[in-house]
Amino acid sequence: MQIRHYIPSDAPAVLQLWNTAGVHAGYVPQDEAGLRALLLAHSDFSAAHTFVLDVDGQAQGFINGCIGAHLAQGAVRGYVSCLLLSEALDTDENARVLLTALEDSFRQAIYVAIDVFRNRLRDKAAHANPLRKQYYEKRDDSDKLKLDSVEEDL
Repeated sequence: MQIRHYIPSDAPAVLQLWNTAGVHAGYVPQDEAGLRALLLAHSDFSAAHTFVLDVDGQAQGFINGCIGAHLAQGAVRGYVSCLLLSEALDTDENARVLLTALEDSFRQAIYVAIDVFRNRLRDKAAHANPLRKQYYEKRDDSDKLKLDSVEEDL
């Protein structure tokens, strides 16, 4: 038994989980196209925040999280959209393992965002006050480099 990221070939097993464990939890039964539109092809779907509980190559558990600026606090929070476990593996421990994987993926996304923000600040600071331009005076015949004058003086 292992936790891994969702891959498209898991879709039939996820559909089966949806129509068994999901229906038991109160979700509306879906066909393949319905599940794809509702979840797997939705604009908030991200494989980075989607995991399956793999038992012998078969998805027996599924968790999906979503983030997005158009969600309430979605730019700074992640949401669990669904957690499904097959009847045989529906335990608190398996739910905890899937939730931990999702939390870790959200945490990693935050770390990446912080790194990007800090790198942008460093880049902005490095380019804030560039050296003034050095140029050759073109008004006279000499090829001397003029470092003591500024462009506004000319």
